Amino acid sequence: MYSKITLFPVMVVALSLAFPAQAQTQRMVIENGKVASASRPEVGGDQVLMLEAVGKVMQRDYRAAETLYSQAIAQNAGNLQAYIQRGLIRRELKDGQGAQSDGRAVVTLADRTLQRNSEDADAYQQRAMGYRLQGQFALAKEDMRMALKRQRKISWENDLKAIELEERMSQ
Repeated sequence: MYSKITLFPVMVVALSLAFPAQAQTQRMVIENGKVASASRPEVGGDQVLMLEAVGKVMQRDYRAAETLYSQAIAQNAGNLQAYIQRGLIRRELKDGQGAQSDGRAVVTLADRTLQRNSEDADAYQQRAMGYRLQGQFALAKEDMRMALKRQRKISWENDLKAIELEERMSQ
């Protein structure tokens, strides 16, 4: 079914989450449900699991994606993107408590980063996503604006719009 389908646009996004420096040059392929590449960069096992989870999301196999994100977290408890992605998957699976738990973990980890470097735009964006998973939209918007103030990214502008929309829909 998905045995050698190149998912280049999706994989570039996933690659940028897993290892930003190689994201623009590395082409990844899903082969038999596993991530494969002609020249795989040196990455941690948690990053490979995250890429495999993206493949499961593309197949709409959310339970398998959740399991892979959980395995990535077990390998690297500091992987904020794994918590964010698992939280989003848990929301899709109607596991609100699980999503909120992942959101709390993201906020805690991002807070640690911001204590070391209060100018870290990525940490503000990640914390915003953690607040979003918890339904704390005012805090999510505030942090997303802090991230955008430090670094403009179209994807973050879209995240801010999504937070605003989600907030309106929840009222």
